[in-house]
Amino acid sequence: MEGQVLDSLQNPLELANVIALGEEGSIASYGITNADGMFRLQLKKGTTYLLRASYLGYEPWEEEYT
Repeated sequence: MEGQVLDSLQNPLELANVIALGEEGSIASYGITNADGMFRLQLKKGTTYLLRASYLGYEPWEEEYT
């Protein structure tokens, strides 16, 4: 999956951490955003993950992804 991490003003966040947590909270995949805030994770289709993005000075963001 691909995505983008933005702040509340829609500015991209470079070097944000993005983690996909699988069953029992294990790390299934992780990445760091580029200068445009873009990231790419390799995830198995049909599996549910908890996506978590974090960046120093910001509240972490979480969302379920299938």
